[in-house]
Amino acid sequence: MTLQRKSGHWRARDGARPAQTLRPSLQRLRQLCSLLLPWGGALLCLWLLMGRIDAETRQAMPLAFASISPLQWLAALGTTGLSFWALARYDIVLHQHLRTGIAPRNAGRAGAAAIALSQTLGLGTLTGGLVRWKLLKGLTPLMAGKLSLAVALSFFFGLAGITGLALLVAPLPAIPASRALGAGLLLLTTGFALWTFFRPCLRVFGQTLRWPSLRHLGAILLWTGLDTLAACVTLALLLQDPAALPLTDLFPVFLLALAAGIASGAPGGVGPFELVLVALLPALPAPDLLAALLGFRLIYYALPAILALGLLLWPAPCRRPPPQMHPRLAPLRPGDIAADRAQPEHGLCPHNAAQVLHSGQTRAAVLRLPQSLILWLDPLTGPAAPALATLSDLARAQGRVAAAYKIGPRHAARLRAKGHAALHICDEALLDPATFDIDQPRLRQLRRKLRQAEKAGISVIRALRPDLTALAEIDAAWQATNGPARGITMGRFCPRLLASQRLYVALSNGRPVAFMSWHQCDTGLCLDLMRHLPDLPQGTMHLLVMAALTEARAGAHPQLSLAALPITPGPDFASRITARLTANPGLTRFKQSFAPTRAPRYALAPSRAALLFALADLARAIRHPDRASTPPSPAPAHHDHEAFAIAPGPGS
Repeated sequence: MTLQRKSGHWRARDGARPAQTLRPSLQRLRQLCSLLLPWGGALLCLWLLMGRIDAETRQAMPLAFASISPLQWLAALGTTGLSFWALARYDIVLHQHLRTGIAPRNAGRAGAAAIALSQTLGLGTLTGGLVRWKLLKGLTPLMAGKLSLAVALSFFFGLAGITGLALLVAPLPAIPASRALGAGLLLLTTGFALWTFFRPCLRVFGQTLRWPSLRHLGAILLWTGLDTLAACVTLALLLQDPAALPLTDLFPVFLLALAAGIASGAPGGVGPFELVLVALLPALPAPDLLAALLGFRLIYYALPAILALGLLLWPAPCRRPPPQMHPRLAPLRPGDIAADRAQPEHGLCPHNAAQVLHSGQTRAAVLRLPQSLILWLDPLTGPAAPALATLSDLARAQGRVAAAYKIGPRHAARLRAKGHAALHICDEALLDPATFDIDQPRLRQLRRKLRQAEKAGISVIRALRPDLTALAEIDAAWQATNGPARGITMGRFCPRLLASQRLYVALSNGRPVAFMSWHQCDTGLCLDLMRHLPDLPQGTMHLLVMAALTEARAGAHPQLSLAALPITPGPDFASRITARLTANPGLTRFKQSFAPTRAPRYALAPSRAALLFALADLARAIRHPDRASTPPSPAPAHHDHEAFAIAPGPGS
């Protein structure tokens, strides 16, 4: 094809643009270069390495290799097995995270085989994904690819942390800034772990990526440390004099060499791995080191790859765990929340992605958070102790912690008797509609507030068919003044949720200026949303509560709950800290003006560390609700609930 100039542009005689004609060839050339580049880097490193080896070293190396004793080979074989056992744990951890349903034994075996082949053949993610897909029946190619990518990324995370710790403890004289490098790697690893805690989900091209939990990240760090240490010991055992080089000196160098080999992309890191070791260990006799490296390549790379290839050709049976006849943690269905449920707040369950836990005769609502499984409120049926025990088993299998939140005194006492750590987290403010008397002397402030609202011309109606547009404007104005609304255990402005609640609206000159929603069931009412416009007349929200009280008395409801109140500080340190963290003076004054009865509510977990960790996870989820974990609603949803003591909203 020849080119000719036409109208100021070069075109082919057949009318096609040269760029369009040459683009497929350029793409193939680019792909070929990307495949050959790792080999080019490996060959360059090998060329540099050969330049450092003199003729005397080349002659002495076969003798050094032959001097490796059978006992050394046997010991190195054992540490290689230990290293690959630790490598298999990566897959087990990530199968738990991705909830593939693959049995741990099958997952670990396939993971070890995938790593053995991919580290020898190169193209680790692609090779490892194909091996996992072949060995694990029922695993889709997409999930196999996700697993391989997750294993690679998790290993980089673990390697950075272990390398940083090793360089900080045993800095290298050959690298003056090795201690600073170690501190930087540790800081990077810690920062990433904290980032995954506060931002557990990442949106990429419209897809939600969930990071592993901190327990899973901790397990990955542990297995990475064991894997790399066992591999380093394997190399040390193959030296002519294993005691000549302390492990504390060899391990940091080995980690840097491993990182260089992985970064090169060459199969097995061949070239960069050897070059870094030779360059950073000049005191070690070159023949001994090169002979040990050759033996290391044979026993740590070639032998596992051969065994993995045999497993690939003759795979072992892969059986999934038998499905449970009655799932212990299942999606919530409308029939799971009955009208006579234990607490009115259970009405929020269909709207906050809560699930139902089945444990014997016990059914309980559970919140599934990135770091924890939270048994929320008293169980719907049965005792809380077996439910929390079952939840602890599920949480352990998923790399989470288990806890119970806002549990009543009766269930809390039984859990404490079984050794669970408990924390008085808040008090529920309860009113008895049948005995509530506005003329009591202690309600003097309440009567004054009500008179102010009536004097301002405020009226209250029960909204059976509310103007949702006007209520949405009130909600938006409230958030603009008080900040973003909360989520998870707090209600949200959602037409679907309001349709199941009791709703009261305050009017000024016929215009809605505030509203209040209540969860309702046979056991009573519970306050949910309180929203109002700025510059609201004093006493308006008090008037809304009085309207609910009046109708609750007429409907013979046994109790009315104003939801949570911060606890009163006690003499112990825990109560003082809890009271300070949950302080909300404005909201507290509002609720206490009704002189409610305080009913304690508790948070519990199998240990105090698990309790504090679960509460931190819950507080983070409430302050920064994960939209991916909330079910879709027919209208834009906002999250808030005035009844949470750990992360209280602004005062009303």
